[in-house]
Amino acid sequence: MAANTEPQEVHDTTRNWLLGGLLLCAVLTLIAVAAPVATPILMAAFLASVLRSPVRALLRFNVPRPLAAAAVFLGFLATLIILVVTLYEPASRWIGEIPNVITKIERNLTPIRDTIEEAQNTAERLEKATELSGAAVVEPVRVKQASLLEQVFETSRVFLAQVAVTLVLVLFMLAFSAPLLPTAVTDKMGDRGRRLRESLDEIEVQMSRYMGALALVNLVVGLLTAGAMYLLDMPTPLLWGVIAAVLGLVPYVGPLIVATIIGCAAMVTFDTWTAMLMPVLAYVVINLIESELVTPMVLGKVLMLHPVAIFIFVLLWSWILGLAGAFLAVPILVACVVTARSLILDDGETLADVMVRTGGLRPVFPASAVRRPGDEM
Repeated sequence: MAANTEPQEVHDTTRNWLLGGLLLCAVLTLIAVAAPVATPILMAAFLASVLRSPVRALLRFNVPRPLAAAAVFLGFLATLIILVVTLYEPASRWIGEIPNVITKIERNLTPIRDTIEEAQNTAERLEKATELSGAAVVEPVRVKQASLLEQVFETSRVFLAQVAVTLVLVLFMLAFSAPLLPTAVTDKMGDRGRRLRESLDEIEVQMSRYMGALALVNLVVGLLTAGAMYLLDMPTPLLWGVIAAVLGLVPYVGPLIVATIIGCAAMVTFDTWTAMLMPVLAYVVINLIESELVTPMVLGKVLMLHPVAIFIFVLLWSWILGLAGAFLAVPILVACVVTARSLILDDGETLADVMVRTGGLRPVFPASAVRRPGDEM
């Protein structure tokens, strides 16, 4: 009887995991197709989880929830507007300096450029030498593309619409704390419904704490970066601090982009290699201290994320949603881990135990393979 049951269990396990994989692929495909809609929803969920902590703090003082949500949201919006207004002029100036940046980088890297040009000339000569004489020249087909101004206008229009939708959703998520599952539904489920409701509340609290701590750590990184740039006589230090704080939320890729931008700006500002490298070195030291010491110490007690899982999620969500996906990769991973711990994993249970439990398999070892405490080695 056991021999007949085992193939059926294997079949059920394979079917369950295949169906789960197909469902996951369908959901990811749907998100990728509906990226213009999915991006503001996911971004609003992230911002709401960060701003929910100050809302709770106001609720402890018996402030009505709509009023508390409005106060926190208006404070966040005012901070955002002040940053945009403050940074618009220096950001525009640096964008206008891009040709000078390129020129100075080319001048500083002249030996490398000469080597590359020599290799290109050699490759062209070899190509002409091996070219067949009398071969018909095929004119390339030229496809008319939209002008740069049209592309910029279309991108800006979509971006502004997504920002507006995101802000409205953030306000709604803060003002209306409706449960994910109605209370009437969980009450009908009895004790299991009560546990499910408690788990969902725990997920919300843990997500809010983690995202708040993550935002606070990156805010400190931005302040330290701005202070270091100020001490090193880098122009517009506040701009570099904001860039470091925002892009610091993108693992691996974000710090690399920040170091590259600061390095390019330092090349235009200073004349010696020592002065050019010092701002980049200062940011790298701040980032290493944050990633290797501060973040594990602050967030490690709440949640530890495997570096490989972070890297895979950054690649996956960058492919699905672009730069917004890279920004949201860690929050999405946090949501998945917290949900799994609260709803799927029991106390002391591992992911392998869940795979065995959900698949219906129970490993059976022969009696000869089981070693008892009194057995000899």
